Amino acid sequence: MSDGVPAAPGDRTRISYVDLWLVWHALQDASAAGKGVVRRAADEAGIDASLLSRAIDRVEAAFGGSAFLVTRDRRTASLTPAGKIFLKSAQPLIDAWALVRESLDDAEAGG
Repeated sequence: MSDGVPAAPGDRTRISYVDLWLVWHALQDASAAGKGVVRRAADEAGIDASLLSRAIDRVEAAFGGSAFLVTRDRRTASLTPAGKIFLKSAQPLIDAWALVRESLDDAEAGG
């Protein structure tokens, strides 16, 4: 069983669902504010900003190296066109995961 999602045929970069989730939420914050704060997104996820930054690096590498954020430092970041596409395209994965989690929680509560 794989520990991550293969990027593209022939690409050995792998990413985890956690990476996808973290990056999706960080980009959602960046999109909502017009400018996102990587540190704020990391704080909301309960992780260090450097861990979020590395997750962004892994996801960007897995999808061909396209930068998702124009400027990224501890204070600000804004979405690139690739970041906007990722944000929109990853939404069904995030929603599906939430549904699975909710179904498992319901099963545990009822059973």
